[in-house]
Amino acid sequence: MDGLPEPFRDLSGGIEWALPTERQRFNKRLGNTQKALQAYYDLLAPRMSAVMDYLGQFDSRDALAVETLNLYYMALAWMEVSNSVERFHEPDESGVFAAERYHVKGPEDLIVGYRST
Repeated sequence: MDGLPEPFRDLSGGIEWALPTERQRFNKRLGNTQKALQAYYDLLAPRMSAVMDYLGQFDSRDALAVETLNLYYMALAWMEVSNSVERFHEPDESGVFAAERYHVKGPEDLIVGYRST
């Protein structure tokens, strides 16, 4: 797997969270222990301001380097994990809508004027 941009190589211990889809990030959060979520949260938390500043220099229409995409995906995963750490205090929010009933939709689920014949 490719790494991270030079200023963020110290975060490479969390590279396995650089997942490109919301469904993958959701499943990773649910499939981990609270201790693992806390460790990922703690790894990125002190650097999130710098991460956001770095990512903010790019136009969303730009083709990004793989290393920058990894950092972007890690930031999205951190935001996903932050709910579990700050609010739920568990990988999923128990006692409410069951996670297995939650279906994350993404661009691959859209049908935009295309039909297979």
